Amino acid sequence: MKLITKSLIMVLAWATLSSAIAKENATLATKITFKDKGDGLVELIYTGKEQEKLTIQIFGDKQKPVHKETVRSEYGFKKPFNFRQMPYGQYTFEISTKEEKVVHKVNYKAPTYPGNVKVMFDPQGDDKFKYLVLGPNEKKMTLFVYDDQDRVIMKESIHTANNFGKVYAFKRSRSKSLEFVLIDGDQVIHKKKVRL
Repeated sequence: MKLITKSLIMVLAWATLSSAIAKENATLATKITFKDKGDGLVELIYTGKEQEKLTIQIFGDKQKPVHKETVRSEYGFKKPFNFRQMPYGQYTFEISTKEEKVVHKVNYKAPTYPGNVKVMFDPQGDDKFKYLVLGPNEKKMTLFVYDDQDRVIMKESIHTANNFGKVYAFKRSRSKSLEFVLIDGDQVIHKKKVRL
C-alpha cells in the first residue's frame, strides 16, 4: 500500500512539473487569441505571464502597412482594434517577438442589412467618404449626417433602383466626428461614426 501511495505521489508530482514546464515553454501562438466582436472591432488577447516585448503590425491590401506598435507585457493584456474607418477588405496581423511570429488574417466585410440591402462605406481621405447602397429593388431611404454635437448637418433622400453611390466631402466641417445614419421608414439600416 505504501509503495502504491509513493508511486501515485511521484506520478502526480511529475505531471504537475511537466505542466509547469509546458506552460513556460508555450509558443507565442498558444498565448495569442483573436476575438471578432463584430462591426469592425477585433480584440487581441495575450495570455503570457513572463515579461515579453511584442511588436504588433497590421497590413492591408498588397501588404501595405497600416499600423505598427510595440507593447511590453508582464501579465498579459487585451487590446482592441477598430477597423470602422478603414476600407473593407482583408487585413493581416503580425505579432512577433525576437524568436517567434504569429500571423492572423481578419476579413472586414460590409454587413448585410434587412431586405437584402448592402451598405458599403469607404473613407477616401481629405474628409471625403464614399457611400454605396446596393439592393435588389427600388427603395426610398433617407441619409442623415450628424456632427459631434448630434446636430443634423445633412439630410438627403435616396432613391435606389438596385444601386446608389455618392462621394460626400466635409472639408470645411468644424466637427471632430460625423455619424452617417441611413433610415428606411422607421428602421435604421446602417450607422457609421467616423473621426475627421
